[in-house]
Amino acid sequence: MDVSVTMPYVGFVTVDETSASAPGGAESSLGAFARDGGPVLVGANTYDFRSAERIRNDVVATVCYAWVVSGRGMVRTGSLNVEVGKGSALWLPWRHGVRWEADTRHPFTVGTVHIVPWHSAKHAVVARAPFGDDALMGVDFRRGESGEPIVLTPPNAVADTVSALGGYAIDRFARGSMDEELLRSLGTLLHEEYLRAAAGHAVSGPQPPLAFQRMCDYVEQNLHERLSVADVARAGDCSSSTAERLFVRWARTSVSTWVRDRRMDRAVWLLTSSGLRVSEVARAVGFQDPLYFSRVFSTIFGQPPSRYGSGRIRP
Repeated sequence: MDVSVTMPYVGFVTVDETSASAPGGAESSLGAFARDGGPVLVGANTYDFRSAERIRNDVVATVCYAWVVSGRGMVRTGSLNVEVGKGSALWLPWRHGVRWEADTRHPFTVGTVHIVPWHSAKHAVVARAPFGDDALMGVDFRRGESGEPIVLTPPNAVADTVSALGGYAIDRFARGSMDEELLRSLGTLLHEEYLRAAAGHAVSGPQPPLAFQRMCDYVEQNLHERLSVADVARAGDCSSSTAERLFVRWARTSVSTWVRDRRMDRAVWLLTSSGLRVSEVARAVGFQDPLYFSRVFSTIFGQPPSRYGSGRIRP
C-alpha cells in the first residue's frame, strides 16, 4: 500500500529578515554574498524504512540528494526505476516526484538533504521540504528549474564526499544548531555539486577499471570462502600490489578491510532475514570460528550477532 507522505525532517528554522544585516548598518557575511537570494538548505534527515515499506511523494518543491546508508530497495522517479543499495546515491530535481520501495528482507536506511536553488534573501528561511498542499509550494521567493534525476553508483568518491556533507547537515539539525547563514552556506555548496552533476562535469569522476569491478564481483560471489589479497587480485588479472592500489583509489580502503566489510554486510542481512543460527551465518560469510566471528561483529556493530536487530530504529 502506497503512502503519500514525505519522510520526516528534523529541524525547523526561521530567521527574522533583519538578521541579514548587523547592528549599526554593518553588513553581515550573509548579506554580503546573498543580497538578492541564492541556494538554501531546507531539510536533512535519515529515515529507517520498515520491511517492504512504500512511500510516495508526488511533488516535492526541492532538489534532493539522497544516499543509501544501508540495506537495499527500489527508487522510482519519472521514467527512472533503479535498484539501489549501500553506497548508492542520486539527485532528484526541482519539484520531483519519487516513490521509495524498501526491500522485504533488508530494507534500506536513506539519508536525504533538500535544497531550494534560489530563496529570496528578503524572506526568512523555513527549514521544510514542502509537498502536497503545503503553503510553501507556490511561493515566488522559492524557485528552481526542472531537470532529470541523476544516479551515482558506488564506488564513487565524490558521492561519498557529498554524503558526508549531508551527514554533517543532519547532525546540525539534530542538535538544533542551524541558523540562516549556515543554511545558505550549506545550500550553496550542495547546489554547486548538483549543477556539476547536471552539467555532466565528471562529478562522479572517471569510471573504475574493469579489473576493479571484476574483483568486487568475485568477492561478493565468494564471501563464504577464505579470501586472500592474492585470490582477489587473480580475479582482476593483476598483481596484489595493483589490487591494493585500485581498492585504495576506488573504495578508499584496503582489500582486506573491504572484504571484511562485505562479509559483515552479508552477515547483517542473514541475521535479520534468514533465520540461520549465528554459527551458520559465520560459516556463510567465511568465518570457520563462530567465536571469532562474534568478536569481529561486536567490534564493528557494538553488540554481538545474537542480539543484533533487537534495538533497530523504527519510524
